[in-house]
Amino acid sequence: MLLFAMLVCHQAPSMDPSADDIVAKAIAAHGGAEALGKARADKVRLRGTMTLLDKPVPFVGETSVVLPDRLRTVVKVNPGPQETVFTQLVSRNTIGMYINGQSQKVSDGLAATLRETMLMNQAMRLVSLRKGNALSPTLVGSGAVNGRPARILGVSPPGLREIRLWFDNETGLLVKTEHQVGAEPKLVLQEEYFGDFREMGAYRRPAKVVTMRGGKKIMEAELVEVRYPDFIPDSEFVEP
Repeated sequence: MLLFAMLVCHQAPSMDPSADDIVAKAIAAHGGAEALGKARADKVRLRGTMTLLDKPVPFVGETSVVLPDRLRTVVKVNPGPQETVFTQLVSRNTIGMYINGQSQKVSDGLAATLRETMLMNQAMRLVSLRKGNALSPTLVGSGAVNGRPARILGVSPPGLREIRLWFDNETGLLVKTEHQVGAEPKLVLQEEYFGDFREMGAYRRPAKVVTMRGGKKIMEAELVEVRYPDFIPDSEFVEP
């Protein structure tokens, strides 16, 4: 009994990695701190299908981002003569939503979602998650993505809702994100799954994205082009 007690008392400590360890591995997996740190701006073109009125419809889109506070997303649904164009803007403290160039009322839920989209873009650059930087992740659990073990980091900046980042245990790649969208009391969980990772210019990123909302697929897309300009003018972040 004494020997058993001694063995129990001297078991090896847990080898679970810290949040800093997970971030460091992810940075290395995605191309390294230097490459990720330089990519403050990017322009992404994508295409795919989204669900509208329970039916899949084709779309093409382009997103321009300048961290930490400028975003422009233009999505053309049913591209062609009968297309509908949705534009979303974040320019520092200004938020806008437009349909075919016409300004729309921005609900509290949409405003919060767009601010959290900026946060997500910043977090997905990974270097901002390092100790002492802008965001402070904590290890909140573990799970599986497509049958592969993953560890989950949570990020909860003041005034914004928590986002969660899922990292593949083996590769270190960021394979999933999740956050709440909408407004109280009707918040809905949105999940984004990433796959087909490729070297795309500055760093390694997913070429395929699947978005789920409330457990239902709402979008499936592939990246067509990624560019990392040194400068995107402020004029790109004004109303259409």
